[in-house]
Amino acid sequence: MCLGLSWVSAKKRNQYDKYLDVRGFDECELHATGRAAWEDDYPTRGVNFKMWNQISKKGDTSCVGGIYVEKTNMCFTYEVMK
Repeated sequence: MCLGLSWVSAKKRNQYDKYLDVRGFDECELHATGRAAWEDDYPTRGVNFKMWNQISKKGDTSCVGGIYVEKTNMCFTYEVMK
């Protein structure tokens, strides 16, 4: 997935056509490969990241390969989607 970022001054926040893309990001991977449908108003540069699935399990204090939150007694693991 690719997340495009844009900004505008608070004064112009209600004017959609005044938003500017944040510069310096790589081209979106799916746009670069040409294997995805791309609408004209979609950003072509942004932050590329993989989709993931969060799995939570209560009481798993060993929490192998995950993040254990002691306050809630929860183990969170993540699976990268393909």
